[in-house]
Amino acid sequence: MTFSDTSILEPLAAAWDDCRARQGWVRVVHSSTMIDFVLLAGGLLDRFPAHASAQDAWNGRTATAPGSVPFPA
Repeated sequence: MTFSDTSILEPLAAAWDDCRARQGWVRVVHSSTMIDFVLLAGGLLDRFPAHASAQDAWNGRTATAPGSVPFPA
């Protein structure tokens, strides 16, 4: 993903719920601070951390983008 606004939040949340109900998973591949902000604002950053590549997402390796948004504890 290279761009997002808040219009993506509802479909992502629905995809998450659907995939989890079927014991699956969904990942978002990005390394953008702005996408982190959108996900944080929508309360989805914990579900969709940054993954630098599809291979990293598949292997569960998260990316730390320069200036990334720290997830609040």
